[in-house]
Amino acid sequence: MTEKNGQVFVYGLETPRYMKIIITLTFLFTSCIVFGQRHFRDYDFSKVDHTTLDRDELMAYHDSLYKASSMDSIMALIHYRDSKTYSPQYISFNIGLFAQTASLKSLNRGLVQAGLDEIGDVFATIPFGFSFKGNRWMGDYFVSPVIRNKVEDDTRRLDVNGASIGFSVGYDLLHAKRFQLYPQAGLSYDLYTVKSYNRNFKNDVTQVDQLFNVAGNTSMTRRSLNFNYGLELDYFALFDAGNGVIVGFVYGMSVEAIPGKFKIERDKASLDLNDDFLRQSYFGIVLKMATKDF
Repeated sequence: MTEKNGQVFVYGLETPRYMKIIITLTFLFTSCIVFGQRHFRDYDFSKVDHTTLDRDELMAYHDSLYKASSMDSIMALIHYRDSKTYSPQYISFNIGLFAQTASLKSLNRGLVQAGLDEIGDVFATIPFGFSFKGNRWMGDYFVSPVIRNKVEDDTRRLDVNGASIGFSVGYDLLHAKRFQLYPQAGLSYDLYTVKSYNRNFKNDVTQVDQLFNVAGNTSMTRRSLNFNYGLELDYFALFDAGNGVIVGFVYGMSVEAIPGKFKIERDKASLDLNDDFLRQSYFGIVLKMATKDF
């Protein structure tokens, strides 16, 4: 708890540092896929003076050899074949828009008793991550921030949001050219955060001892390990020469495998909202930018 401009703030635990590191590694991994390195056979050019080489002349000589050897037409034929051929194997970067249903009975009961409206139990999420697809097996890694819902009046506001990070594994039942249907199961590490704001705090405190009795801004966070299961239907909308676009529809359920407890600054909170769940079911659409050149 700290004091600033006459207001007291009680801060909860923010997103763990290792989650930020994992998110950063996700973007770095995606960059490596998009900007892959080109590999050559091993040649010893240590005795060649590179300052005497003209790049334009070398490229012109390369093009003349390329065309003379009929490689140009062969590569065009390979490109044509790839543009018309579907491959079940790919790596993709994914981003989606989901709606997840929560159970907030304990929280909403307390809000009504406090004279506030109930907070909505449908939350929007924007998951992103990547997928590995073999012939029939697929693995997903995802990070999913939850967009906040809030309820407020003239002097008070309460926000609920969260995030999850996890993986899932699925098996393609259809094994068709355009459509794939995956029963999926996986684990996720979930955050459920409740933040309250008292806009009238500075007017409520008139004596020093009230600093210890009147709540200002409070943040509580609960962490849990969840088991997720559901279905994903993918449609391979476009594919061309090793790349493609996949549109997926996902529905699933979530249960707490290892429940957590609400904490305020690493200490367990006395307030009991542990029967509430931020995610019971989820449904959404995901866009996959896929490549099979790996």
